[in-house]
Amino acid sequence: MAFPQLPVGGLSWRHGGRVVDLALPLGFGLALLLLTPWRTAFQFNADEGFELMKALLVSQGHALYGAFWNDQPPLHTELLALLFRWFGPSAAVGRLLSVGFAVVLVAVLYGLARRCVNRWAGVVAVALLASASQFLTLSVSVMLDLPAFALGVGGGVGLVPLG
Repeated sequence: MAFPQLPVGGLSWRHGGRVVDLALPLGFGLALLLLTPWRTAFQFNADEGFELMKALLVSQGHALYGAFWNDQPPLHTELLALLFRWFGPSAAVGRLLSVGFAVVLVAVLYGLARRCVNRWAGVVAVALLASASQFLTLSVSVMLDLPAFALGVGGGVGLVPLG
């Protein structure tokens, strides 16, 4: 034989598929960070100011359902307040939290479609989600919509049988 058999590191479609499983959501998050004006935009939506101010007040010790009006569940506000205590109050911190939830949403949607059909269905599902008219804006906005949607879709993981 003219060419000896060279080891290729044991890379198979199964291992390559696992790379796709990680690369798709992480690549989406990286694309959001590199291609959107999340650091420089003044505001993406007027509601961003409300969410930032609620989190700032909570981070300073005010009760979430006390002196100011809030009709939203507490998770997003409390997470943002915690990040404000750790890193200081900033719109960039809140937008990074939203990017994190967008990555979670993409990973969960991809995983659900992959589990129900196959990897290509997962890629198509993520592409359709990314093409939705306001999804990219919501992915970098300090608003409750996308985190709530990500947690809701994530709740569906337990409803889909394995394999």
